[in-house]
Amino acid sequence: MDWNGVASTDVFKRDAHIHLQEYSHQQLDLAIKRAMARGIERFDCCGTMPSDWNRVSNLAMQYKDMVFPYFGIHPWYISEHDVDVEDVFEFLVSMLEKIPYAGVGEIGLDYKAGNFDYQKFIFSQQLELAKEYGRPVAVHTVGMVNELYEHLVQYKGCFPELLIHSPSMSYEMAEKFLKLGAIFSFNIFVLNEEYVRMRELAARIPPESLRFETDSPRRIFSGYEVPELNGLIGPELLPEVHKEVLAIRRRYAARGVLS
Repeated sequence: MDWNGVASTDVFKRDAHIHLQEYSHQQLDLAIKRAMARGIERFDCCGTMPSDWNRVSNLAMQYKDMVFPYFGIHPWYISEHDVDVEDVFEFLVSMLEKIPYAGVGEIGLDYKAGNFDYQKFIFSQQLELAKEYGRPVAVHTVGMVNELYEHLVQYKGCFPELLIHSPSMSYEMAEKFLKLGAIFSFNIFVLNEEYVRMRELAARIPPESLRFETDSPRRIFSGYEVPELNGLIGPELLPEVHKEVLAIRRRYAARGVLS
């Protein structure tokens, strides 16, 4: 598959946001083998909490040149009562220094998680580390797009890559992020016609700013589960995302509504 304007066909070989650490050992070997059989060669594995960072690191060592690790605290797992900030950030620094190509993620802001001031503090601290170490960033956001932009606008050009995963926002808002150099990664939810804003973004984002992901095994999508993975989804489904995004873009182009 080759789309005019996409910087490299390597983007089709990359699952840009996945949580391999959440598979059992048996499931993991199967998931990777089946994905490789469909042409997937790179897996950007995002940690979500300090307790899973060691496994992410081990997977990067086990599947060297295939698994690219990210270490971060997801907003779902931030709490003033159970996070010792000093210890956690010392641990995060140690992981970034241990693996010099590791990214910072999955980090971000989530309205459903509450505790907004503390979320923003932890997010900012992680962005500062990514800036200091010159690392790519994988960002999550739900219901706090404006706040996310306010945080990121001051970091324009500071990261090798600023990836917003599973985006849901207006195209007008996305344009602001594009001016910061952000790229957008779409997952299997784009197949669901109820995700109108995500599908519109997939149609209108410039091709060089498009990436693809499964977010597996977190995303359960009816009709696309893998029986061999006990009903989870796996990275082998990434080509289904490619096909759907291409189909959406063709339909929008035919209607003459692409920017």
